[in-house]
Amino acid sequence: HPHEQQWYVNQAMFRGQQYVQWSERDQKLTVPEVPSHRIRLTINRIFPKVRARRAKFLKNRIRWDVFPATLEQRDKMNARATKKVLDYQYRRMRLEKKYRQVLATTDTQAKGYMWLYWDESVKVRIQIVDPMTGQKSVQEVEAGDVAVEVGSPLEVLVSDPQCSDLCYQEELMRLKMRDVKTLQARYPDKAHLIKSSTASADIFRYQKQMASLSATGSVAQMEDKKSKDGNDTTVLVTEYFVRPCPDYPNGRYVVVAGEEVVLKDAELPYGFHDMENPFPCVEFTDVEMAGQYWSPTVMEQLIGLQREYNLMRSKLAENIRLMAFPKLLAAKQHNIPPGAWTSEAGEFVEYNAIPGHPPPQPWNPPNISSDVWQTIAILQKEFEDVSQIYPVSEGKAAGATSGFQTNLLQEATDSVHAPDSRAHEMVWQELGYKVRRLIKMGYD
Repeated sequence: HPHEQQWYVNQAMFRGQQYVQWSERDQKLTVPEVPSHRIRLTINRIFPKVRARRAKFLKNRIRWDVFPATLEQRDKMNARATKKVLDYQYRRMRLEKKYRQVLATTDTQAKGYMWLYWDESVKVRIQIVDPMTGQKSVQEVEAGDVAVEVGSPLEVLVSDPQCSDLCYQEELMRLKMRDVKTLQARYPDKAHLIKSSTASADIFRYQKQMASLSATGSVAQMEDKKSKDGNDTTVLVTEYFVRPCPDYPNGRYVVVAGEEVVLKDAELPYGFHDMENPFPCVEFTDVEMAGQYWSPTVMEQLIGLQREYNLMRSKLAENIRLMAFPKLLAAKQHNIPPGAWTSEAGEFVEYNAIPGHPPPQPWNPPNISSDVWQTIAILQKEFEDVSQIYPVSEGKAAGATSGFQTNLLQEATDSVHAPDSRAHEMVWQELGYKVRRLIKMGYD
């Protein structure tokens, strides 16, 4: 929950609700009240920095390359066929779009997941030969196929928060609300035991609040999914994974729907137990950190600078408003009607003159110190230093005077984020191995 609170704030800051704060008392985001004359400007400098960093991961389309293990002809043909089927699955499962969803999650919640499973309900076209006539025909049957589902850190529980990598976790749990009918079709022998459950309000509290975050930073009340007759149609599904150990050489896998155990297997699903990551998922990380599983995000480091920048810009706006329409110092004896002093040009303001008494005088605010402008310039530079996204990465020339110099600066900026991009490429490699393993098990 402490990490989820920070992810909630990150989500609000990215959307532009940058004056919200987390209230421990109310357990929600709140906006502190201020006098009506205060100006609150929101110049979202986090948004372009995060988008520029995300573009570095999406600059090149992911492509799987498959190489034969030996120089034998059979392995060469195997590699060629694997390449074709992986490219087909990349298009069929729309993995490029799912990768964009994963990056949107890692930007605000530090990690993102892709869960693999075999979906038996998928209809595929197969060729059938009539044994009597020998004629061939194509029919659609529910033969199943590989499926990849994008997961959120809000669904994942790890046993060791000091272990920074998912593949070395001893135990792992995933909690998710799923449709009752879909789950009954997946486990037909336990269908009569699977019933809707509503005892998950506290588990997914932050997830619901993030999903219902409005433009003003407030949270609307979300209702659970219900059918036409008013009954709940979802059930809490808990998946429990144990990596291979002396007690379970091939791992362990248990599925609980509501309060009923619908599957208890003495080995991990899909035969991944011999891999370094034996779990049926791959993990994408925004910023890796040693000795801590829930690592911080780049966005989290920019929140303090963003609040200070908004404060400075708001103070400047307030000062400009006072200079354009200053306050008026007037004695009560002047009897100036309320609302007579406005910003209208050429307006006559009548008041009762008193002999020997000075007329009303405007009060002009002091000039803004040059330190304020220097502070704003420093904050802009600190945004670049902390995010390591410099103007050349956003298409700006900055101080470059030649195209060659601009290219060198862009390459230098890309090299800073290259380790994180390479880490994602290694995750894609692992995903390719697991997709191929599922294909080998499920295809004939």
